Amino acid sequence: MHTLPKQLLCSRRVLLVIVILVAMLGGWLVRGQLHHMDRVFFQPSTRGYQGLVLYLLGDYRRAVTAYRSHFAQGFGAEGGHAASAEQALLQGDPVAAEAIATQRLALEPEDREAQLDLAQSRLQLGNHPGARTTVAPLAAQRPNDPDRLVLSSLIAARASEYDVAIREINHVLRDSETASRLSLFFLLLDTVGELMDLESSRRPYALLSTYLRYLRIYDRSQGRAVIRYAEQAIARNDYPGEAYLSLGVVYDKEEDIDRALVAFIKAVESQPDLADAYWWASIEYGKRGDMANEFRMAKMASHAQPGDNIYGERLTYVLIEKLGDYRQALQVVHEQLAIDQSSASALGRIGYLHSLLGEFHEAITYYGNAIALEPSDPRYYDGLGYSLGNLDRITEAEVAFGTAITLDPARGSSHKSLASLYDKKRRWSAAIPEYEAAFQLGAMTLNEYARLCALYHLAGQYDHAARCFKEVLARDPSNLQAQRMYPYTLKNLRGGVSS
Repeated sequence: MHTLPKQLLCSRRVLLVIVILVAMLGGWLVRGQLHHMDRVFFQPSTRGYQGLVLYLLGDYRRAVTAYRSHFAQGFGAEGGHAASAEQALLQGDPVAAEAIATQRLALEPEDREAQLDLAQSRLQLGNHPGARTTVAPLAAQRPNDPDRLVLSSLIAARASEYDVAIREINHVLRDSETASRLSLFFLLLDTVGELMDLESSRRPYALLSTYLRYLRIYDRSQGRAVIRYAEQAIARNDYPGEAYLSLGVVYDKEEDIDRALVAFIKAVESQPDLADAYWWASIEYGKRGDMANEFRMAKMASHAQPGDNIYGERLTYVLIEKLGDYRQALQVVHEQLAIDQSSASALGRIGYLHSLLGEFHEAITYYGNAIALEPSDPRYYDGLGYSLGNLDRITEAEVAFGTAITLDPARGSSHKSLASLYDKKRRWSAAIPEYEAAFQLGAMTLNEYARLCALYHLAGQYDHAARCFKEVLARDPSNLQAQRMYPYTLKNLRGGVSS
């Protein structure tokens, strides 16, 4: 009796699953069965569907091969012959990507995309030292760039430097970001498959639990795999602190505060300098309403990494919003600024704290210094405008708020702040369109919306005011401002006065 080769049988099984999947996929999507998966997994071609099936079967390396074949066959946003290094990487052609990136860098040595392209192509060609050398300058220029961090993590992982790989990918996860480059997603998926294929004794379980936590952003069902690999890492004493951190984050996402907190506490017991675990523990205590421990853990996180703004921001948030201790918060941020004097974030927070304390001259100085470092961040112009307005420097405040709106027209808080400035100066015709813009952008509370109704009344726009107050009272019948002014608005309307 003749038997088919094992490889052919496997291929036939995969093709059978593809046929079944294609037949059912439309219905599944309609019923929302796969709603937890990002659309990156759903590439519309035979090879794309094969990639999805292989991913669902846990065969990540062959899934990536199928997806790259999908792009190589002319599917995707650009399709056809690779016109860019990123496209060549998507098509699984790092040789072409390296050539394209090298040409671009010859013309523009500081081209970020070309640097990433060249580093990634070298990594995929097995040139780990070349990849590391190429991406290294970006670490100084863009320390928080998620593309650079993910690529640096993958370089370290393929060089078996698992502690560095964990640290870099955790930096991305901590900031709740992902790489923007699609080719990096598939490279990470391929790397996960490669690491999973290692012998059990050589497999980096803690790193895998962290990478799977990254993949969970795209596919929530990866949470189970995160837990499985984290527990294996803990059992093998493989970076147990990082493994407990991964456990805690998944439990947090599942809204299991108690289990999350236990995991974070075990993480810091295993690794006392693990700032991320203190930071997460502070968040969990905050959810419990335990302000003392929320503050204690935030302080421990900041002490573990005193030069990192995200931990300092958490500590100052607790001091300001939970404890109301502005002076201690100011001291904390000054300590952080002493470590990194080029931190626009720290300068902005000092400006904010001075404004809370009514020290507007000092606030203006620090906001100005923050703007000098990061002139494209609208937050600092908002803070500057608020402080200038409180010193009655109205024209300068208008310019500051206007700049914030120019930088981000969809920033409702800037429109609202400018409206409030006009409102205080009884410039109601100028305040109304700014309040309207803030309302359209979802930046106003119901009470603030009632103030817009009142401005319609004060500006003599009684029909607008009547409709506005009616809407407020429909949503909140006990709103005092609407209750008080609505009858007068209706009286003016009945008297024939209208806009």
